[in-house]
Amino acid sequence: PPPTLLPLIPPTSHNSPPSLNFGPGVYLYACLWILCAISGTAVPTPSTTIEVGFTLFIVASGFLVLAYVIGTITTAIGQMTAASNQDRTKRDYIDQFLIRKRIPKELRRQVGQFYEFAGFDESEEKLAELPISLRLQLDLVLNRDLFLKVPFFNHVDTSFLIVMVPRIYREYMWWGKLVQSEGVHSTGLHMLARGFAKVTINGAMSTVLTTNDFFGDQSLLEEAPSPATVTTITQCCFMVLDCEDFDELLELYPQIRRTLIKYSAARHRSSDARYQCSLEDGYTQLHKVKLEIQRTQHTWPSDGRQRLAREVGAFESAIRQRYLEQRRSSEPGYATLLHGIPNFIAARRSSNPSITPRSTHPSAHPSKTFFKVTPRASPRSTTPSSTTPSSTTPSST
Repeated sequence: PPPTLLPLIPPTSHNSPPSLNFGPGVYLYACLWILCAISGTAVPTPSTTIEVGFTLFIVASGFLVLAYVIGTITTAIGQMTAASNQDRTKRDYIDQFLIRKRIPKELRRQVGQFYEFAGFDESEEKLAELPISLRLQLDLVLNRDLFLKVPFFNHVDTSFLIVMVPRIYREYMWWGKLVQSEGVHSTGLHMLARGFAKVTINGAMSTVLTTNDFFGDQSLLEEAPSPATVTTITQCCFMVLDCEDFDELLELYPQIRRTLIKYSAARHRSSDARYQCSLEDGYTQLHKVKLEIQRTQHTWPSDGRQRLAREVGAFESAIRQRYLEQRRSSEPGYATLLHGIPNFIAARRSSNPSITPRSTHPSAHPSKTFFKVTPRASPRSTTPSSTTPSSTTPSST
């Protein structure tokens, strides 16, 4: 044999029949055979019938194991890419159809982005063939986030939910779409299944909505206009329940109407607390939005990511401004401190209207950088003398 194979060949004593007692050296050499046969590198040449049979068994086992592993991996990769390849084929077909119809390139790009976001889901047609009882159970599981997230669904019976579920439908909206206008009655309850939307009140940023956030519940429970404007930031998918369908359900279940009216009165006794959220709720919502962006940022086009970053930055600035206003209102102001000290001489604060220039006096310094605070009248005072400060001399001033 070649010199490179000499170290792999066992001594002659191991090939003789008297030495077939399978000692430690034979087991070590068998392990070497296994590794060489599976890896395919420098398999030693067998010299006896037993060695030939053992080598054939190891080589055959290696081929079977290798074929099984490669086949399993190939099947898994094919199953993962089958759906994407099918969607890609459909998108190419639609794009070629639009090209033949001479559709503008920008419009073709938007159509492609929509199908990339929404996909070619044919599960609705396939699930429609299921029995009614099984389909209702499946709908309850698929829409469980809606029932867990929307508070007033916790106050209704299961029978009401079973009748309501088939009336909920899916609606896709393009970015920049006005979903709800301030002061206008909403068309129904909207729960955001995918995407991002912004909420503005009087033109100012209030909050940003993301997955499982909802709005429009006031229109379902009471005839009240919407307290805020909702506009989509990216492509969005909503689960919608129309007001007309909900009213028909309440006619069938009048006891549910009374329960929801009590809930609505308790919740909306003041302004909508969900839109006029507290500072802590604002930071919580901002953290939720950022986590959702990190999870789904690879699914948005570059222009969508830019719009999303711009709106989230505006939301963060609004929260910061709200924090500064809350801090300013909670701390004692400059004028509040000075009003407690009559005739107090203080440095000029041109932005404070409560500070007036002091009276001129011959001995007073001519500089106008000092001002005297006008004391406020005390509501408990009974005589004018108690509210008017006594005249001061230059020495007392």
